[in-house]
Amino acid sequence: MAEKYNGVYIIAADTGNGNVKTVSTCTPTSVSKHNSKPLTTTNVIEYNGSYYVIGQGHKEVVSDKTQDEDYYILTLFCIAKELARDNVTDASVLIAAGLPVTWYGNQSESYRNYLKQNKEVSFSLDGVTYKVEIKDAVILPQGYAAIIENLKDMKGDNMLADIGNGTINILRVRNGMVIEASFKTELMGVNECVKEILKYLKDRTHTDVDEYVALEFIKTGQSSISEKFVDEMKRIVEIYCGKVLKVLARYGYNRDFMKLYICGGGARVMKRFCPAVANDERVIMLTNICATARGYELMTLKMLRDQYEKK
Repeated sequence: MAEKYNGVYIIAADTGNGNVKTVSTCTPTSVSKHNSKPLTTTNVIEYNGSYYVIGQGHKEVVSDKTQDEDYYILTLFCIAKELARDNVTDASVLIAAGLPVTWYGNQSESYRNYLKQNKEVSFSLDGVTYKVEIKDAVILPQGYAAIIENLKDMKGDNMLADIGNGTINILRVRNGMVIEASFKTELMGVNECVKEILKYLKDRTHTDVDEYVALEFIKTGQSSISEKFVDEMKRIVEIYCGKVLKVLARYGYNRDFMKLYICGGGARVMKRFCPAVANDERVIMLTNICATARGYELMTLKMLRDQYEKK
């Protein structure tokens, strides 16, 4: 069941460039707008007279989520997905969302207002209508949220690498305390690797190959295309993993003096294609892709309880 506090549903919306996650669902991030009812009947939002198909690709990396309506639509999608778990269609909701750590300070208020643009909103998902009162929105830092349940175990010096589709969020934790000055964001997510694979395939075949081919290989280590391309695709992913380790080293990672926690969709990539960390007992892979959304939910719930106790 979705978390509630004083009758208000806390809905976590981790709207990344690669996937949009709630605490219980994960769907590829893409929004395709249609003026008439589309043929597909799955993951279709109807809002303000338009139809939006979710999940048939991913969004390009953007530095400001408020620049179009897509992230608002994706947040409505998250709300519906979580309310559906409880068979609820009419509810008061507090949105718990996030931003990359180095964008958090400058953009959190504008993103909060963006998500609160309608106090009351009516929309449908796959033919089911939802009537929602948006009580508020809480904006939280990515990365940190993903390890909220692990902080108590993070003794000594630790580094976190939250590897998403568009960004890598990096921070340090010392004896369970986050070092805020260590927050960094690098525009070097897994999509960089996808683009390199597609470039290689285009150079070899003189054909524009669908990104699904690259994503399938990165996610599974296997491919449905001709085997003659597989070895080079594997090499490209391994090079990307090496670049990630170099970035972490630039920010102070040294396996002899600290443990490394890797989360986000990129954790599975590193585990599959980077033996140097996959087989290292001092590297902890947090492969639950919904961990950040769960962190948003827990942090918001704690904030509400703390505010209540102060009254």
